[in-house]
Amino acid sequence: MRQTLGWIGPWISLVSLSFWVAFPGSLSLVLAAAGVIAGALWGLRGRDAVWASGLVILIIGIVVGAIADRQVSDLSANWNTFWAEREAEVGGRLGEELQAQLRSGEAAADQLARGVIEFERLEDVPTVQDIRAEHGVSALALYDSDGRLRIWDGVHRGKVPEEVQAGRDRHAYFDLPLFGYLYVTALAPDGGVAVAAQLMRTDLPLEIGARLGDFGSEFFDLTGEHIRINHGTVPNSESLSGLVLPNGERLLDVLIERPDRADRAAQVLGRWQWLVSSGLLIAWLLLAVGGVPRRSTGVVAAGGFLFLAALVPLQQIAGLDPLFDQTLFALPSWPSVLKMSLGRLALLAIAGFTGFAVLPRPKFTVPIWAAALSSALLFPLV
Repeated sequence: MRQTLGWIGPWISLVSLSFWVAFPGSLSLVLAAAGVIAGALWGLRGRDAVWASGLVILIIGIVVGAIADRQVSDLSANWNTFWAEREAEVGGRLGEELQAQLRSGEAAADQLARGVIEFERLEDVPTVQDIRAEHGVSALALYDSDGRLRIWDGVHRGKVPEEVQAGRDRHAYFDLPLFGYLYVTALAPDGGVAVAAQLMRTDLPLEIGARLGDFGSEFFDLTGEHIRINHGTVPNSESLSGLVLPNGERLLDVLIERPDRADRAAQVLGRWQWLVSSGLLIAWLLLAVGGVPRRSTGVVAAGGFLFLAALVPLQQIAGLDPLFDQTLFALPSWPSVLKMSLGRLALLAIAGFTGFAVLPRPKFTVPIWAAALSSALLFPLV
């Protein structure tokens, strides 16, 4: 009995941790701990270092799961304190990034304005492109003293405001339909106006491919926090950061949006879940390779792989999420309880074939015509 618990305990632990990944809870961690204890007490005899390494990874997974549960619990209980600290941290970073955007626009506009005396050289478009690329602005333009466009590079959605073309203010921010732009102007020696435009916000949803390089999206990629840009000073206690001009004027306010507590807890837990999932895949391989070479070991390993295929969140891997999107694939005429993604169905199919491969085979062979007919019937489903 002890010998049986010794070699099957780690597999129980692996399955329990798979359930924790899909449905976090203390019971799964307790069962996983019981499994590794049984493996450590009665399963190490006759096993090699590969099998023992799989056991160690399972222990680490249990510890990580306990840390994740504790962190999520503390986050929920002390949400206001956590967010106050997080808001202060992100606010400091936001102020730095806003000033960097302002300095980039000023440098680009000033460099273009100084180059007007070399107008023949500036007519070489790659030169203007180099200036824009060097400072990372969205668009760069040069207008003559009559407001006619002379040089242009980059992308600007909508018309550049006339007051910007005329260079009335050194700095300006305009909310256009769906877009918001920060403008920096510089007067050229011949009376022209150099304009650098920075795309700050867009209201286009990400579902239609709105990765346009706006400041709001890039700041979210940098910090994981959403921001909302408002023109002018907003009398609101939420207002944390603003773009302050060199003369002390506050050009715009940027609000850091407070996330929902449950969503943030799920986000934090998701990172721990993916870490445990990665360890489970490695542990499964080590336990399967380091186990005693007999049929029962293969059957249990195949069963463990079936649970991993059903529960591990592989959709969190960048590039694989379309395969696990249930809106892009549906099983025809099946009960709603069996709805699953294409990627999950493929994993379960692989796990199922693996299980059948190690099960005892009957003493008769399958006719070739039967195998061909089965393949023909399964092909439309695949």
